[in-house]
Amino acid sequence: ELKVSQLEPDGCVPLGQTAYAKRGVAECIPVVDMDKCIQCNVCSAICPHAVIRPFLLSAGELETSPEGFDARKATGGNTYAGLHFRIQASPLDCTGCEVCTHACPTSALTMTPLPKAIESGHEKFWNFAMKVP
Repeated sequence: ELKVSQLEPDGCVPLGQTAYAKRGVAECIPVVDMDKCIQCNVCSAICPHAVIRPFLLSAGELETSPEGFDARKATGGNTYAGLHFRIQASPLDCTGCEVCTHACPTSALTMTPLPKAIESGHEKFWNFAMKVP
């Protein structure tokens, strides 16, 4: 919780404040089908709110992931050897604009009702992925 007394006297806002503004305004959010994803990252690049992001995980990190967190062997040659890839959207930051789903060349993203996505673990998946170094 941010108190008024913690704000800067000159009115500047410290970086990272949006981490506290989880609104959950989208009716539906993008959920990836990792069997269709070709790891092109177009969805992440085109997202106007930077809420859908690619993640690379080591085998050890993947072992500690929540149940249902689906990742695939990363493509890209020796640079990514031994790593696993996952695209994940932030359920509470997404606005539901669908730009990512229309940009995906393989239709790997499906707009899913927010309550259903959260129930199936996507909030846990996002929180886990954001803690991966």
